[in-house]
Amino acid sequence: MHPAVGVAVLLLVCCLDTVRAGYESGICDRPQPCENGWSRIDTDRCAKYIKDLQTFSGAEDHCHSLGSELVSIHTAKEMFNVLCLTFIPFTPPDTIWIGAKFSRKQGLFTWIDGSEFSYTFWHEGEPNNVNGMEECIEMNFGRWGKWNDTKCSKNNYFVCAKKM
Repeated sequence: MHPAVGVAVLLLVCCLDTVRAGYESGICDRPQPCENGWSRIDTDRCAKYIKDLQTFSGAEDHCHSLGSELVSIHTAKEMFNVLCLTFIPFTPPDTIWIGAKFSRKQGLFTWIDGSEFSYTFWHEGEPNNVNGMEECIEMNFGRWGKWNDTKCSKNNYFVCAKKM
């Protein structure tokens, strides 16, 4: 066998082992399928990663067209399940919309699905509401999973969730 072919095969095997390692090491559980490409993130909800750049309201509209909402996150386990949906080995994380927005009326962040906003995973120094214009939350800011408040007009990928 030619040495270049041997090296290529070795690299391919290493890459495949790394992809499996995310699951086998316990970092990511193998997603439990729901239906039509949706994956279980908790006992009664399934989620789908949508790799289509949208503003917050565009992402929200897309989720509604699927009978869902932008994902709300209530525990570290749910957050890691959402992260695992978006994980691509050897690439930096994409920032994604999650379903939280600042309520001027209440003066705090709320989940748009109406669930309790009790779990957070802010990046250091966040939320900071730069220029009073950061009312939506993106995840994977700076590091995997970290949250950032940002302008709702920014384009991000997103995760939708629904009860199934």
